[in-house]
Amino acid sequence: MNFTLPFFRKQKPIRDLPPYERGLYYESFACNYLKKHGYVILDRNVKGPAKSEIDIVAKQGDLLVFAEVKARRKHTLYLPLRSIDARKRSALQRAARSYLRDLSQSGVDLDEITVRYDAITVSFDREGVPRSLDHYENFLEEEA
Repeated sequence: MNFTLPFFRKQKPIRDLPPYERGLYYESFACNYLKKHGYVILDRNVKGPAKSEIDIVAKQGDLLVFAEVKARRKHTLYLPLRSIDARKRSALQRAARSYLRDLSQSGVDLDEITVRYDAITVSFDREGVPRSLDHYENFLEEEA
C-alpha cells in the first residue's frame, strides 16, 4: 500500500514531513477508515472560537460525529488517547457547539440529529507509516 500524499510534488517519507502536514496525513488515514465503515466526511479541520478545532466532522445516517485524531509512535508507553486532556475536550465541545449553531442558522433541524464525540488514534512505525487505528466511539459526553 502506498502511504504518500498526492499533493506533494516530491514524495517525502512521512517521517520527514513537517508536523502539520504529518497530522493532515494521519487525519486522511482516519477519514479513509471512517468512509470504509459507512461514514460520510462532511468537514475537516473546522476552526471554532478561541483556538478550538474539530479534526473531522462525519455523518452516518442521522448521527453527526465530531472526531479528534491523535497519532503516536506504536511502541511508546504514552497512549494517544491520554493526550486528549480536559482542555482539549473542552475546546472540541466549544468548536462543536459553534458548528451546530451554524447548522441551525442555515435551517438544519437539530432535533433530528444525534451528536457523538469520537476519538481516533493512529499508531505508526519509525518511518511514520500507520500500523494500527483505534476508534473510540462516544469518548466524551456533552456537558449540560
